[in-house]
Amino acid sequence: PAPGEPEGVPRPELPARAGPAFPAPEPAAGARPAAGVARRTSPVAGYRPVPLAAKALGAVLAAAGGGYPADLPGTATGSAATALCLLSLRVEGLPRAAYWYDPARHALHRLAGAGVEAVATGRLLANTRVALRGAAAVLVPVGDPLAGVRLYGDRWYRMQQMEAGLVAQRAALTATALGLAARIHSDGANETTDEVLGLAATPLRSLSFLAMGTPPTGGPVVARPVPALVAEEVIPAPTSW
Repeated sequence: PAPGEPEGVPRPELPARAGPAFPAPEPAAGARPAAGVARRTSPVAGYRPVPLAAKALGAVLAAAGGGYPADLPGTATGSAATALCLLSLRVEGLPRAAYWYDPARHALHRLAGAGVEAVATGRLLANTRVALRGAAAVLVPVGDPLAGVRLYGDRWYRMQQMEAGLVAQRAALTATALGLAARIHSDGANETTDEVLGLAATPLRSLSFLAMGTPPTGGPVVARPVPALVAEEVIPAPTSW
């Protein structure tokens, strides 16, 4: 905030109809987002319909919900402008349902929305429908698109979207580090997904949609190799007006 501006971010609150908390799966040891950078790919032909190990999901949740350095209050312990929801499609030991993740307690609350199968009835692109057929889980950052407008004006949209992107990318990199595949499908953040999450009657809305699961044995992927670091001198080019 600029000098004289009020500090603080309106954190998303757990919906009133959510179920009681229960422990989320323990994270797999040694899973770090940075380990997935060099191997990060996005499958375009979906996933193999293989159950996701519970500890793998636990590691993805812990990484996505962790704190990060920022000038917003509260981000040292977790996200400030977004919350993390989960669609469990085929996860070991976790029923097919929608959940709210509490990073402070590493716990899940079951959400009282429509059945997760209804997500596929939303306005989705063809490749998103293919992804949902085999994906093991979907992470959905959610937030109130208007909650911070009074404090931050038009900047609030970008502030919230940047944090939603940070959460989704941390999850994607951790999944990759565990040998999984992940891809963001922005069209999945829609009204139908909000209904499945039980958010339709709340101010909260889905902001992103990260599908993940076991990578296909063949077929194309979208990959952008990370170039090796080189030691070279960069000379600024002259500028003319």
